[in-house]
Amino acid sequence: AYPGKGFFRSADREKEPLILFPAKQAGEYPGLWGQVLNTQQGFYADVIPAHEQQALFPSDFEPRKNTLHVPVLLDEKAVGQLALIDKPEGFTRYDLLAIERLADLFALSVQRQETEDALTKSELEFRSLFDDALDMIHIVDRQKKITSANPVELKTPSYSKGEIIGMS
Repeated sequence: AYPGKGFFRSADREKEPLILFPAKQAGEYPGLWGQVLNTQQGFYADVIPAHEQQALFPSDFEPRKNTLHVPVLLDEKAVGQLALIDKPEGFTRYDLLAIERLADLFALSVQRQETEDALTKSELEFRSLFDDALDMIHIVDRQKKITSANPVELKTPSYSKGEIIGMS
């Protein structure tokens, strides 16, 4: 579960863009978080070195025993990461496989959201062109019947909206 806004940054920095995985100048990501993003391969570790613990987790986040990381890949590009920590009996290959499947589902969700956003943007652009055009525009179906008319066409004194829609 997502721990909330305050988990990654303080309230006085709320207006700044959120960058969870800042890359170094060479484009590589540091630490254990970076390993999964750089290699695009999931892994688990039963011991987390002390120097990695400080870079890996917020300072008030305890305890730190073991970890499992899986990249969320979309078109062979990392768009996120799933990370689990502190499994009492340690992580196994089966855990890694299960979380990889979950990451695939998460990637599909990201892709679906991106597709919905692109479709919404396209619909808004079309609607703006259609509604704001200075010329009369209408849309016809396969039977060549008018299914929609823009405001300029609807303002013509010849026909009402009810008369125009359905005309051929």
